[in-house]
Amino acid sequence: MALQGAEVIVDMANFFSMDQADMWGPARSYENGLWLVAATKAGFERSIYYPGGSMIVDPKGRVLSKVPYDTHGIAIADIDPDMALNKSIYTGNDKIADRRSETYGIMSEPYFNTPVAKIADVPIVPSQSISKIAAVQMHVTNESTVDDVFDMIDHAAKLGIKVITLPEYAFSTHWLPNADEAAQLSNAAPDYILRAAVIAKKYSCLIAIPTLEKTSRGIFITTYLIGPDGKNIGKYRKTHLTVEERIWAVAGDEYPVFDTPFGRIGVMSGYDAVFPETSRCLGIAAADIILWPASLREPFERELIAVPRAEDNRVAVVLANRVDCPYPGGSLVIPPTGFPLWDINKAAPRMLKLGAVMPKHIDLAVCRQKQMIPKVDMFANRLVETYDPIITF
Repeated sequence: MALQGAEVIVDMANFFSMDQADMWGPARSYENGLWLVAATKAGFERSIYYPGGSMIVDPKGRVLSKVPYDTHGIAIADIDPDMALNKSIYTGNDKIADRRSETYGIMSEPYFNTPVAKIADVPIVPSQSISKIAAVQMHVTNESTVDDVFDMIDHAAKLGIKVITLPEYAFSTHWLPNADEAAQLSNAAPDYILRAAVIAKKYSCLIAIPTLEKTSRGIFITTYLIGPDGKNIGKYRKTHLTVEERIWAVAGDEYPVFDTPFGRIGVMSGYDAVFPETSRCLGIAAADIILWPASLREPFERELIAVPRAEDNRVAVVLANRVDCPYPGGSLVIPPTGFPLWDINKAAPRMLKLGAVMPKHIDLAVCRQKQMIPKVDMFANRLVETYDPIITF
């Protein structure tokens, strides 16, 4: 609807749980840059409890008016439709113009043709379906070196963590490198991969190395997955670039998902996560776990869209964030069903410490169970025939 020019979305809602209103409403407004006017029931109807929480949300994801829970009332606010014309984010990016619709083709595939459908009924051995994964909030600073980063990776692996993710540009002293720094990082990348391979093989784990890749086409912002045998399982090239990155980087155009001993793993890097299509493409490609190396720039990237990226796709999301970026710290692992509390700052308070390791055990069986409630499957129930605006470019 946003792509077709909608400025205001009117939602005749039946919120069943509070996080639908508190998180999902503002998240959809924020990621699409439009107004949301959501009216819902409050109380019991035929034994079903409706918490209420009708609200009006502005295009920045801010709740301007809300009816208290368990109350009948009216949410009132003045809205300016022209605010929905501004899709800007960061210093010069645009949530709509920066979409890579030519890369979203898998979203239009009929469900039964997709990888997520093909693995839905594949049996899982319970004793082999649990993986300990972690975001390691560690990167180079003026005080910490590349050696310190690898020492922390080794420490995390020694703790038994089997999937380790670092923040974006983990081997740079800057959360947003310039062209000269990018060239230096790309030259050093082969050494980083070799050092990660030694640790991965020593502890039989998987390490995601977010770095830069020099090619004949230019420099890609690339995350390498180094497997427990010390070999490169695969790589992901960042598809959505900020205006600063476009000066020196080339964008990727695929969303690969890799079979690993610890589940099927995909990656989204930094700005990628602002676009719901990124995680959706990975979900359709049957990812169990999505790694998100990041340098967050806005609070709502963590507070509003991190949990929906996991729950919308019923995948585990591993957010590894830097501590020197505009919105620092807060690395965490989000389970495929989210948290008991909708407020991520209460469910997982933001840790600002450099070197923090944020682990969680993830059950792959839960990741492959895509029903929100009985008969409501997050993938099988999609109406792909309505998605032309999403994949048109």
